Amino acid sequence: MLEVTALVAGYGPVRALDGVDLNVEQGSITAVLGANGAGKTTLLRAISGLLRPSAGTVRLDGQDVTGRAPEDLVRRGMAHVPEGRGVIVELTVEENLRLGGLWRRDRTWLREGVARMYELFPPLGERRARRAETLSGGERQMLAIARSLMSRPRLLLLDEPSLGLAPRVTAEIVASLAHLRDETGLTLLLVEQNASTALSVADRAVVLNFAQGGMLMITTFVAYTIVHHGGSYWLALVVAVLGGVVLGAVVERLLIRPVENRPPLDAVVVTFGLLILLQGLAGMIFGGTPRSYPPAFGIRGYRVGDRRLLFAPNDLWVVLIVCAVMVLLAVLFRWTSLGLRMRAAAFAPEVSRLLGVRVGRMLTIGWALAAGVGALAGVLIAPGTFVSPTAFDAWLVFGFTAAVIGGLDSPPGALVGGLSLGVVLSYISGYVGSDVVALGALVVLVAVLMVRPSGLFGTMAGRRV
Repeated sequence: MLEVTALVAGYGPVRALDGVDLNVEQGSITAVLGANGAGKTTLLRAISGLLRPSAGTVRLDGQDVTGRAPEDLVRRGMAHVPEGRGVIVELTVEENLRLGGLWRRDRTWLREGVARMYELFPPLGERRARRAETLSGGERQMLAIARSLMSRPRLLLLDEPSLGLAPRVTAEIVASLAHLRDETGLTLLLVEQNASTALSVADRAVVLNFAQGGMLMITTFVAYTIVHHGGSYWLALVVAVLGGVVLGAVVERLLIRPVENRPPLDAVVVTFGLLILLQGLAGMIFGGTPRSYPPAFGIRGYRVGDRRLLFAPNDLWVVLIVCAVMVLLAVLFRWTSLGLRMRAAAFAPEVSRLLGVRVGRMLTIGWALAAGVGALAGVLIAPGTFVSPTAFDAWLVFGFTAAVIGGLDSPPGALVGGLSLGVVLSYISGYVGSDVVALGALVVLVAVLMVRPSGLFGTMAGRRV
């Protein structure tokens, strides 16, 4: 079923595999034994497509699949449970399981498959609604294996499944795998340091986007140009949002994709450089003079009795559209298959690729979506300020500050953080002065983080050792 011939692979100048040959027969459990550092994990990564070999071949069912993307190999019937289990802790147990079978687009199998995994691993059924970060080490390993089985693989690669587990838990997992092999004919390639565990069942011995403000500014200038030349506010709004979507996708494909496997600082430098470039281009094309942007509705406050409120029809429009976007994003990320794929690709791209998720496509969609929402925000903000190459820098900083205060992993927290920061900064501006608003934001940020380092509503991740 699997044939590896003269495989050579490594990391930079370090060669971890040098001419490895391996044959795995259909329906067998084959164990690869060796000490730590012997290249066992590298072997599985090269087979599953996470690491491109420098020489040699990998054949699956007689077809050369050397260097193929993990997403493609999943669709050919290969699944890989990486070392360290690869569970996406930000997702629930059931979301992790569903993610493993989403690429098949078969809702009936998805329901039946999840139920089958709960039968095979009963502890998972008892914890289906819990986030994976609450599971024990053994339960996480069960979840990682069950999630891979959701793709209905014919070949399962397991990297150190007993690592860090109690002997009893290891025995339960091994027994489940042996039973599954006997029942379905699943082929397993097992990498282990623990020789007794492997031989007992073996037949033989995976950025902050500083350019967001610049992209927002460019699309707002495009909208301003349409309005300035007689176009309607609504036409300008639609063009700005669509322009943001296209711009975000292009930036991800042309600038971010080439540095995605490099140190994270490289992407930060790229986005910061793009911000400077966009601001420079805007200054050259539109000039540095601030420009007024028309509102969608009136800016005169509502009257209640003999009082006029500091809340106008245009403010109501902004609140309503922001709430609508929040609801739509919540629905997308919580209750759609696309949203689950996007979250998984962001949390654990390498593991997601092993589950058949096309991570590159999800990242492009994410960038496009973020830029589109940013363009919408620019048009909504513009009537309250002037449009210029640097007009939105402060808004970007305050928005990021609000998200940190509320909790970067909590959308409701970001909302509460934004409202709280806005109220505090309004008081500071009114009673102290507008010159110290930025300093006030810094003081609020530091005060919150001293008490809650993860933000008001953020979750603090713990690591089991």
